Amino acid sequence: MERRKFTREFKLEAVRLIKNRGVSYVQASQDLSVHTSQLRDWVKKFSDDPQHAFPSIRAGARREAESCPRRSSSPILQNMIFRYTQDVVWRLERLGAASDSSS
Repeated sequence: MERRKFTREFKLEAVRLIKNRGVSYVQASQDLSVHTSQLRDWVKKFSDDPQHAFPSIRAGARREAESCPRRSSSPILQNMIFRYTQDVVWRLERLGAASDSSS
């Protein structure tokens, strides 16, 4: 079986979901179909050296990764970000409504 290859952008977006948006490793792993240990490794590599983490992959592998929708960064990650943002907005609205009614 051939190893899966992910674009640099995919890895960076996955790291941002976990670090900046507070998505759990387990949730991100399920949504992205990437093992949790792989996500932890990406976060560690990024934390150790953000500028040099995830060097660009060779051109042939890049074309291959971009041709596979599961591995391209845009649609899947953008949908996840949208869903998590909607969830946060919904929770904040619930908190606001609860605090208004208790006043």
